[in-house]
Amino acid sequence: MGIAITGCSTLQAPPSAHVEIGWTRYDVPHIRANDYHSLGFGYGHVFARDRLCEAVGRAIAFRGERSRWYGADGRATVGFLKTTNLNSDLIYRLRLPEAWVQAEWGKLDTKTRDYVRGAVAGMNDYVANLSDTERSTACPGEPIPTFTVSDVVRAAMLIGVMRELVDIGPSVVSSSLALQESVPEYLEPSVHAWPVEVEGGFGSNGWVYGSDVVAGGGALMLGNPHSAWHRRPDQQRIYMHQVHLTIPGELDVAGASFSGIPMPLTGFNRDVAWTIFHAGTVTTHVLQAMDVNLSVKWTPL
Repeated sequence: MGIAITGCSTLQAPPSAHVEIGWTRYDVPHIRANDYHSLGFGYGHVFARDRLCEAVGRAIAFRGERSRWYGADGRATVGFLKTTNLNSDLIYRLRLPEAWVQAEWGKLDTKTRDYVRGAVAGMNDYVANLSDTERSTACPGEPIPTFTVSDVVRAAMLIGVMRELVDIGPSVVSSSLALQESVPEYLEPSVHAWPVEVEGGFGSNGWVYGSDVVAGGGALMLGNPHSAWHRRPDQQRIYMHQVHLTIPGELDVAGASFSGIPMPLTGFNRDVAWTIFHAGTVTTHVLQAMDVNLSVKWTPL
């Protein structure tokens, strides 16, 4: 069998796989398959099509290989901390080592592992089907590695690492400044001892409105995980990717996820909607008057 892709040529999938992929308004992919491996294959193919360069950059960074490909003295953003590629590699190799990655992989159930394996196969299949010209122009100057299951697991584990970096950021800045000031004048401080810069921090919002305040008697959820619209080449921010996934009779879910995590972290099915957010408290009941300005002129992004 193969992949039936709306508006595109048919591409080859594993012999047992049958995946249907269509794109609707705003280029949102809708993926349908009969099993989790095939569904993952379709998503991996779509994600590589939409975000190949981003996938490459994240895989290299999370493996701790930025120094190898971009030079040790280059700049990188780890979470919200700006530092050098060498420091970035050190952090990821310490906090996302292969042994820990494999331990987390072993905790996943069979369906999830099948889905992730399919996603990795789909990404690599997309790259394998690129012509030499397409490959050279897809991500100019970037090495395109063979993606692995570990790359997906590291992307999920990254969320916890970023939380740690936000917590320790102020201490890292103050200690690096103190260390730089203690270097004798006749010694040139290493570029890797430059003060670490904190670019921001975690922040997100989520609102849920009950049937008592929603027209029609239903409920409404709004998820707003914060993420930048634009980035510099050295930044590894957490961007969102939207998708609709279907296994007839078993799974029908739509939503968005941080790039590299191949399943919706915020989204909905026919029964429930959910979101993720970072907050110290959860307020269960809010009474707030809102002023709505209808004269605002909207500008397309």
